[in-house]
Amino acid sequence: MTSSLNNKQRFRRISRSPKLLFLIDAIGALLTAVCMLFILKPFQFHIGIPAHVLNILAVIAGGLSLYSFCCFFFLTSGRNLFLVIIGTANILYCIFTGLLLILHFETISIIGLSYFLIEIGVIISLAINEFKTAIHYDTTNEHESGDLHHLRRT
Repeated sequence: MTSSLNNKQRFRRISRSPKLLFLIDAIGALLTAVCMLFILKPFQFHIGIPAHVLNILAVIAGGLSLYSFCCFFFLTSGRNLFLVIIGTANILYCIFTGLLLILHFETISIIGLSYFLIEIGVIISLAINEFKTAIHYDTTNEHESGDLHHLRRT
């Protein structure tokens, strides 16, 4: 029970850290781009989504990754607006992906549909966290070194 409580506390701290959210978003978007290009694309016939569609999704994911890495490395204050921007971009990516699933519904396999629905679920969860953090994060607590210092307390 104690370790479960500690994990919940850690998760709350992580999810309320704008800087760390940018890092999580950046790594996740990079993994998405890599999966599209090097895992899904070679098996496009088993997934049921054409290669050019996977390329488009990979480019968008790569752009979102670059944006989030830039926010992680270069922003020292005023992260709230940038969290709203990436949260909105993530939601738009999910809508676009959902539309592509509808467009390719006749050809997409169960494996492909499962992958994309799970991806959409994860991204929407992250975007909700980004919006909540942008609304509730107190910018007066930001330090020049970033806001990851409080993660070391546990």
